[in-house]
Amino acid sequence: MCLSDPQCCVASYSKGASTCRIDTSERCCVASETFDEWSLIQRNSYQRRPIDCNDIPDTCPSGVYKVFPNQTEGFDVYCEMNIDEGHWTVSNSLEHHNGHHFSTKDSDNDNHSSHCAKEYPGAWWFNACVTSDLNGQYFQKTPASPHWGVYWRSWKGENYSLKGSLMMMRRVSI
Repeated sequence: MCLSDPQCCVASYSKGASTCRIDTSERCCVASETFDEWSLIQRNSYQRRPIDCNDIPDTCPSGVYKVFPNQTEGFDVYCEMNIDEGHWTVSNSLEHHNGHHFSTKDSDNDNHSSHCAKEYPGAWWFNACVTSDLNGQYFQKTPASPHWGVYWRSWKGENYSLKGSLMMMRRVSI
């Protein structure tokens, strides 16, 4: 909504506090039913459709937003806006793997006594061993062992194999 329209005006009303806030900035948050106890009211009908959480402005709080990847009708996702580099969809299951070398079935670079890339099929930045593995084997049904499959622990737990994933990388200055 309103991200490219300088005439945008969004009012937020809190029933509990009986107060109203008005945002006339160009960086209004994407409309949602409520943020905590605040209801958003939109003046104009222009709506920018975010493709993913990266399209949500930095000034918006963490919460549920509707995203529209691939020109779909859209669906609700939780966008975590408070983690460093922000804009995570769901939550960060990579933290356990930060700073670790990439392991493959023929190159054991993890910090575990076993060989994680053989134990959990798929190459990954294994630590000891997994809280995520987006390179795992896809299973149509529940995998035989926990942590197998296309795995992201914080999403649906250790026995759920995701149907797909998208890793996006960008250069950051340090």
